[in-house]
Amino acid sequence: MKRVLSLSLMLLACNNVDDPRGCPAGYAELPPDEADPLIPSDLEFVGVYLADELRLTGDLDWYVEPLTTAIGGTQPVMLRYIYDGAATALDWPYIADDGGGEAVQITNVDGAQVTVRGVAASSNYLRVFYENTIFCTHRLMDAIELTAAPVNEIDLVPLGFEKVPANTPVAWAPGIRDVGVALYGNDKERLIDTSMQIMFAGAERVEWDTLRIDARAGSYKIAVTAGDKPTTAVDFIVVDHADSIAAEADAPTSIAPNVPTNVCFQAMSADRYVAGLTWTFSVDGQQTIQGDDTWRRNCIAVSTRQETGSVSVTASAGGQSVTVALAIAN
Repeated sequence: MKRVLSLSLMLLACNNVDDPRGCPAGYAELPPDEADPLIPSDLEFVGVYLADELRLTGDLDWYVEPLTTAIGGTQPVMLRYIYDGAATALDWPYIADDGGGEAVQITNVDGAQVTVRGVAASSNYLRVFYENTIFCTHRLMDAIELTAAPVNEIDLVPLGFEKVPANTPVAWAPGIRDVGVALYGNDKERLIDTSMQIMFAGAERVEWDTLRIDARAGSYKIAVTAGDKPTTAVDFIVVDHADSIAAEADAPTSIAPNVPTNVCFQAMSADRYVAGLTWTFSVDGQQTIQGDDTWRRNCIAVSTRQETGSVSVTASAGGQSVTVALAIAN
């Protein structure tokens, strides 16, 4: 997604940049070889996380680039650069420019954060210029190509990184549940709209796309207004048990000695996968319980030192159990 503009595009782009601090539009641009080498020229354009996205933090300062913005929706983009080995919010004087905003237009600049709104199904550059208001000069620091697309579908997604079968609707187990609201464009492309409205009585909004709900068995509707679409009522189903449980369709049937093998299971209520259950696994009699805050709670890593025979794996959740045997293969 990220592309630095060529020099020719940089020069053409300058004519429409207006300086809110007093310099006229079209003021002089410093050639790259005359620019101050201390001025950041390789920015990070930081987008927002999705509810069901793995969030990495630590010394490497992980970040996500902006995804496609929903037409009619907004997306904040944080500008930062690496200084002395650490990520630093952009603290140099700058001008943000959308080049006319064919796809996204700048609606607000607040410190190091630039907010854009999706306006049409296309793409254009968000450009960041360093400005020197003493000499009325500027130069391009960096640029990123952003896209916008219409919202075609709205669905609910579980958090917690359970392995949910593809293209399968979800129900939730009772309890305090964080429920993600996913916006989709064409071909299931995820979209961003931080101005999205989500309404459900008694729920707490904990992220731009996440509700925390005290879920109780029943069938409900969550009202979602996103992009330029009218309000949509999305089904929120809570069940107090599973109807069936089985190993996933492509689960392994054998295991090699001393090689951990993941086996995942699916608890279903009619045609819906049941998220948020507490899973109990028994591997050759050794029990493991996996619930909230467990990575892929419906999967178990199976290992054995045996070189012949089989390993018995029993999975229980939602009032159902199933046992599979993994043949030991050398």
